[in-house]
Amino acid sequence: NCNHHGEGHSCGEHSCGDHEDHSCGRCGSNTISDKTILYQGHATGPIPVSNGLSDRISKDLKKRGFKYVGAVTIYSHLQACGIINDHDKDCPCYKRIVSGYPTVNKRRDHEVG
Repeated sequence: NCNHHGEGHSCGEHSCGDHEDHSCGRCGSNTISDKTILYQGHATGPIPVSNGLSDRISKDLKKRGFKYVGAVTIYSHLQACGIINDHDKDCPCYKRIVSGYPTVNKRRDHEVG
C-alpha cells in the first residue's frame, strides 16, 4: 500500500521482511509507525536527493534481489507516499500534512545532494 495516510494502511508489529516494513521505515533501527518524517531544514532550505534512510532501504532491497532501487529512487518513493514531507513551509500541502496527520521531527540523516 503506497498511501501512507490512506485508508487501510497498517504498520502493525511485524518483522522486517516485506514491502510494508520498508514503507513504514522499519528497516534497521528506524521505527516510524504511521508518522510523516519532517527532517530539520527541509521546509526552508535545499532538499536532498537521498539520505541515510533511503540508502538503508535501498541496500536491503538489493540484498533481497530487487533491481533499480537506488537510494534516489527510494527517497522519491518515500516523498511520493507521504512518508517524508519535504514541502516548503509556505506550501499549502505542508500545512495540511502537519495539521492533519501525525509527524515526527528528525535530524538530517546522511543527506546527498
